[in-house]
Amino acid sequence: EYRHVFICDNGQGDVRAGELMYDQYPRHLDCLFVHLVQDIQKSYGFDPERWRRKGLLKRTCFFKCYPDAALYAATLKPPLIRISGLRRVCQDAVADFEMIVPSQWSSLSQKRDRRSELNQSLGRCNKLLESKGEE
Repeated sequence: EYRHVFICDNGQGDVRAGELMYDQYPRHLDCLFVHLVQDIQKSYGFDPERWRRKGLLKRTCFFKCYPDAALYAATLKPPLIRISGLRRVCQDAVADFEMIVPSQWSSLSQKRDRRSELNQSLGRCNKLLESKGEE
């Protein structure tokens, strides 16, 4: 028997596609990871009450930064990734952020805001990493 996760963003119809996957194969979809690229209320097909009734909401991780998604995956029972994997995602997120060239930012405030989001996400991850001796 196969188990799956679906990783998407909420920019177009991916959230609805994830719900349809769950409707068709509820025992096979372990988790739905949704990268929030816009306000959650603008997500096509997302109805929190309907998702709650179906049980899909408790299998969904909405995240702005990938370290938060990795933290969720590492703390599931059973976990989807190891603690060492969480550390690697954090390291790669920092490296990827630093590779963004200045011209790709629409403004300095956008860069500052994204850096703040990333730092907050890393802080949440670091709490778990430190508790596991993986600082």
